[in-house]
Amino acid sequence: MEREAASHVILVVSGNDSVARVVRRAAKGRLEVAVRAWTAPDRELLRRVRPKLIVIDDANSEKSERVWMLTQIKRFAQDSAIFYLASAHTPQFERQVRAAGVTYYGSGDDRRLYAVAEKLCAQFAEAAATLRL
Repeated sequence: MEREAASHVILVVSGNDSVARVVRRAAKGRLEVAVRAWTAPDRELLRRVRPKLIVIDDANSEKSERVWMLTQIKRFAQDSAIFYLASAHTPQFERQVRAAGVTYYGSGDDRRLYAVAEKLCAQFAEAAATLRL
């Protein structure tokens, strides 16, 4: 787990080490990556770190907590873009997640989804490094 500092730009909320590896690889050292397990939102962490991008993977979470967790994260990190990796897609769930403030949504086969996440995070890291976010 990396040190907590205001320089973290991408926050990964996941119980899956593969997601964190994908994001770290995509960031290519240009940005720091903070990783947290799927637990109650850490309001102080979100305020201190102020991530520009939050990658949420719901694979190891309780279905009943997913929209609540997303709503809480969005509440404490209003300016953050959110990429939500859904482990199981339904049109109803996608509508709920998008209504809760998700910027990007993806679901499906892990390899395809990880490829999309890696590309998005790499583009974000490049832009953030260029703009010095």
